[in-house]
Amino acid sequence: MTSPRDALLAAAVAALASLPLAACGDDAHRADADSAADADVAAPADTWRGDDAAADDVVDASPDTGPDAAAPDPYELWPGIHRLDGVDTDLPPDDLAALWDLVGDAQLIGLGEAVHTSGGFYAVKDRLIRDLVAHHGLRVLAMETPRIAARRLDAWIHGGDCAAPALEVFGPPAPPIFGVFVGEDTVALFRWLCAWNADHDDPDDVAFFGFDAQEPGDDAAELRAFAAAWAPGASDAVEAALTGCSTDVYDTGAATESELDACLAALDTLPDTLDAARAAETPADAWLDARLSVLSLSSWQPEVYWMGRNITRSWEARDLAMTDLLLMQLDARFPGQRAILWAHDYHLAADHPAIARTGFVAHARTLGSELRARRGRAYAPVAITALRPWIDWAGVSDGPEQTTIGAGDEALERLLVEGFDAPGVVYDPASTWAEPTYAWELSDERMIVGDNYDAVIVLRESPAMTPVLW
Repeated sequence: MTSPRDALLAAAVAALASLPLAACGDDAHRADADSAADADVAAPADTWRGDDAAADDVVDASPDTGPDAAAPDPYELWPGIHRLDGVDTDLPPDDLAALWDLVGDAQLIGLGEAVHTSGGFYAVKDRLIRDLVAHHGLRVLAMETPRIAARRLDAWIHGGDCAAPALEVFGPPAPPIFGVFVGEDTVALFRWLCAWNADHDDPDDVAFFGFDAQEPGDDAAELRAFAAAWAPGASDAVEAALTGCSTDVYDTGAATESELDACLAALDTLPDTLDAARAAETPADAWLDARLSVLSLSSWQPEVYWMGRNITRSWEARDLAMTDLLLMQLDARFPGQRAILWAHDYHLAADHPAIARTGFVAHARTLGSELRARRGRAYAPVAITALRPWIDWAGVSDGPEQTTIGAGDEALERLLVEGFDAPGVVYDPASTWAEPTYAWELSDERMIVGDNYDAVIVLRESPAMTPVLW
């Protein structure tokens, strides 16, 4: 007889496997014309210091050895390269000092991942986020996941049973975050946040929200509910605007570009229509959520329409919407507060329009490039990657599989792992160990690293996550 738990697991696997790839993250997509394998490119002479970078070279490089000189950093392996002791959350935070120095006092700290479902990335993010909360005063965590579903997880860390079984909190029929993030390390992080909030009242509690735009069904339902509750005179207008638009993740959307334009024009009228009809006592949060739903639903239309026609336009529609959804929520609900952003390295790249050679989409605007344009150096992205990280991704991998990320001859992951004997390193893109102005491979893209990330974490290894939902 099938147990209730086995039934839940079977339902989760079936549901997740049937989702369109766009709803499961980024790495399942590959651009066609712009994603060809990199041609061989010879690195210019003296672009990096390889295995001959001995420890005594680091000492000799110190310009000040007088009696007033600062004590040497025991974690510095080379100027701009620091040892990371590992991903265990029980480790002392001393080895993280170099990372936080690179991030500085940025308002928005992006923590990336080179690929979804790799457990080392989630383990190190668990450690980093705990440290940012406990020792650096950050109280907002935002994730690349649909915002309406994410509210349930925020509610759980604000009063739920912190010891509840993982499947009760993260499981089907509607997981509160993308399944690709639901590994044991992520569950452990949210349990910790739940316990933190149980011991800390506002303003020291931690808030969580999502900023992705891939939930058209929830967006449509929220607009209908808002009209019914606060603007009943606009209910017909809402239904009319939704007609002809995609309101389901399984719906391919408009059949022609003219149909797409008609849908977008109708959605564009909704904020003014709702504003004119809403009651004076409409709660500010409800009104903000309604506008966010219009924005999210409007971005879904070109994302799904262009997905099989123009991948750049499809991906840009999502990233531009994620930027607006993120900033609108931060500015309205957490003004002036610093925030942690959890997203894929691709989304966080600050100069992605300049990237031509990539395993994703070339020359595309991203969340990160928009944040850098709008918020400048108040945005500090951190790439997190590894040498050939493992994944366990339902519908993409056949159980645990090792990827080829970081294995190229000019991949910083390989060069750093081979160059330094450490569980991981914190890499300053300005370090002269690798020529800062050269386009290295990183996280399956070739780029000027310092133009895209304020810091890079490279793990020696990253095992597959231990999945909860499959």
